[in-house]
Amino acid sequence: DWDRRARENARYYVATGKTEWSDAEFFASGEQAVAEDILTDMGNVCQGKDPKQMRVIEIGCGAGRITRALAGLFGEVHAVDVSGEMVARARAACSDRPNAFVYQNNGTDLT
Repeated sequence: DWDRRARENARYYVATGKTEWSDAEFFASGEQAVAEDILTDMGNVCQGKDPKQMRVIEIGCGAGRITRALAGLFGEVHAVDVSGEMVARARAACSDRPNAFVYQNNGTDLT
């Protein structure tokens, strides 16, 4: 089902606030989400570690909106999704982020 949704309108199904997103709007919304949900709790998230020295995982990365933002903050980001279509979009979205790695997984474990 997620492959169909990704082909239909991946960005809408990732962030349903709009049906049509420009690149700038879509990725800015990811930066905003990270600012609101991660940056506000960095003490708890990092536990005293330098974020540039940390590896994080994003489960259910969709089209890479949050993955891209996380890659600007953490040393390595490993992101997974069950949809091959979403993975392709996330890889394209993060192509300029050498510290972002996107994988397709089976949805039941992280092998």
